Amino acid sequence: MIETLMLISMIAYIAIASIMILGYFKSLIDTRKYIRLAKSRSRPKLSKQVSLLILIPVLREQNVITETIKYFEQLDMENIVLHLCIAGTKREYISLENYGFKKSTKQVVEETCQNMKTTSGFTVDFFEAEDYDGGDRATQLNHATKCALEKYADIDVIGVYDADSRPTPDTLIEVAEKYLINEKASYQQPAFFLDAANKMTQNGENPILIANALYQNAWSTRRAKVAVKVIFIA
Repeated sequence: MIETLMLISMIAYIAIASIMILGYFKSLIDTRKYIRLAKSRSRPKLSKQVSLLILIPVLREQNVITETIKYFEQLDMENIVLHLCIAGTKREYISLENYGFKKSTKQVVEETCQNMKTTSGFTVDFFEAEDYDGGDRATQLNHATKCALEKYADIDVIGVYDADSRPTPDTLIEVAEKYLINEKASYQQPAFFLDAANKMTQNGENPILIANALYQNAWSTRRAKVAVKVIFIA
């Protein structure tokens, strides 16, 4: 009886492992196909200028926010005005020292902006929500959106990204192009993990982690029917 149960368990384990391995390889193939398709697309040229407001909610993002700002600053996008809005919260000050930070995210953003070149097509703002007690991510975004719309009258499109996100210029340009066709549309960007898998492979990390990163591409790749890949609300 015990031997029979062990045999059944082994067969089930092999079957599950085989399905997972096949899924990993299918995900890798789908992802490679998607990348080749994306690279083959020509960058659209906008018929007129579009103003994008990129919202980035932050809470203790001192270690990444400078590189994020620099990334958006160097994007080369013709006919696009980019307003980068860092949505902060005063809740950060309550536990700042407990997390080992000497500076707040706001201070890091301000120092970063002081060393930046001023351009007409790119701005950075930090709006801080007064939400010491009951605020959350939505509170920060609502407050920052309100402040940004009061400051800039030319906003056409609003998008939301995490502090470590790196959208490609082609993504933002195509969103702007879609906006010119339909001002009421909204888009959601699926997440891809191929770069993470490549880095883990180069670092010689656990193959299971690499396989999981590849497998997570399956959902995104199979649903990425167009190149518009970011939450944007006009």
